[in-house]
Amino acid sequence: MWTVEEYGSALLFISLLPVFMTNGTIKTVNKERGFGFIKVEGSDDVFFHSSECGDKFDTLDIGQAVQFEQKPGDKGKGPKAVNVVAVAA
Repeated sequence: MWTVEEYGSALLFISLLPVFMTNGTIKTVNKERGFGFIKVEGSDDVFFHSSECGDKFDTLDIGQAVQFEQKPGDKGKGPKAVNVVAVAA
């Protein structure tokens, strides 16, 4: 479902669908190569890229609690995490 809002002379299409965040913990992080994996209870590990963490990638550590949106992976690979944010444990 979408809503249309006028912004100056442009029309904005805004999604009204809810965003579901998944909880997990950092399983591995390779700071040199800019990626890692998140462990999700009862599910496969989820790949994440440093670009999905904003400027907080360098602060992530193994075992740290995070929330993220889960999307299908590229080229038939497993799921990937987007909008990864650290949460208080």
